Amino acid sequence: MKFEGIVGECFYLNQYIDTLQDQRNLVGLKHNAAELNKAINTQRIQGEQAFAQGDQADYANVLVALDAIRDHLNLLHYKMVHDQDTRSESEKAESMVKGTLEEIENIEVVCSVDELRGIYIMGKAATLNGRVGDVMISKVVHDEHSANTFLFRNALTAADVQPFMTHGTVLDNQKALTVRSAFLQNREYMDVFYREGYTVMEMESGPYLSAAYEIAEPRRHPKDEIVSLVDQNSFELGVIHYASDTPYSRRQSLLSKSLSYFGMESTYGAAAAIAQRIFKNEIARLT
Repeated sequence: MKFEGIVGECFYLNQYIDTLQDQRNLVGLKHNAAELNKAINTQRIQGEQAFAQGDQADYANVLVALDAIRDHLNLLHYKMVHDQDTRSESEKAESMVKGTLEEIENIEVVCSVDELRGIYIMGKAATLNGRVGDVMISKVVHDEHSANTFLFRNALTAADVQPFMTHGTVLDNQKALTVRSAFLQNREYMDVFYREGYTVMEMESGPYLSAAYEIAEPRRHPKDEIVSLVDQNSFELGVIHYASDTPYSRRQSLLSKSLSYFGMESTYGAAAAIAQRIFKNEIARLT
């Protein structure tokens, strides 16, 4: 059974990484095996309850969450095996300060409103499994800035966008990777994430989700953890991207050609879906 297999794999990877961390004395590695064990067990219980009740939506959400936990652990293991930080302590401190300043510059919190009802993020992205002009809707985002993996309920669905599309395809239930720069990625690096199911490469969602976490929780966002925004009900989250290039294809790489009509259709289709969602919510609230 797929569910039992993913649960077992998550437990095994978590214990294995914890053992490897102790053997190599990796003090700087932020891996809390006990907390992650609780998270895996919580998803296991929710999945079993959803299966017993025949709730396919909740069961699917649990599978997405477990899949993200497994990918997070696989990426953590990859970093442990391949990454060797040879910087001095002063260089590490300088890098940490620089990274914090970058996050502060990237995160804009709107303070002039009485109530925040929704955060909607739209941007262009590279797609690893689609075509230029497609639209991607993600439920999982791994952020290279904070090294966090965010889980959230996306308020936008394929059904919201498809009526505005004639040529492009809307791909939902995707997993996105927030990178510092698209030009810094190579085929080998992208392949590591593609094997873990990440099909959207972009530069916006991670910092915004970090800001969303700090709005929902009265504390600074964590580092190198699985961050769940699934159960927060302060506001809804909508994340949507239109495909501007396909880095696996030499014919349609970044800036190699114009997006033409296909890019216009997906861009305006995504924007129209967000606007429609906002108007729908406000009409429902006022009536």
